[in-house]
Amino acid sequence: MSAEGFRLLNDDAFRERVSYVRTEAKRLGRDPGAIKISNFIPVAMAVETEEAARQTIAAVAQMFQSEPGDTSVFSDGIGADV
Repeated sequence: MSAEGFRLLNDDAFRERVSYVRTEAKRLGRDPGAIKISNFIPVAMAVETEEAARQTIAAVAQMFQSEPGDTSVFSDGIGADV
């Protein structure tokens, strides 16, 4: 996915998807509160060197407007269960 694609995954879009899932769960007789929601996407990347790994991590962090190693940005302000 491109950086632009990640930008389309904003808080409002995520909230809308969570609302849809919970509404459908309720419609189907399930407990919407029992569904654990996360907007964290684990990513595995193979690189040749440790320096390439650092550069890749920095590039991914920049796409999410965070610092390398900071996963708290993935659930801040959206009411998600991580």
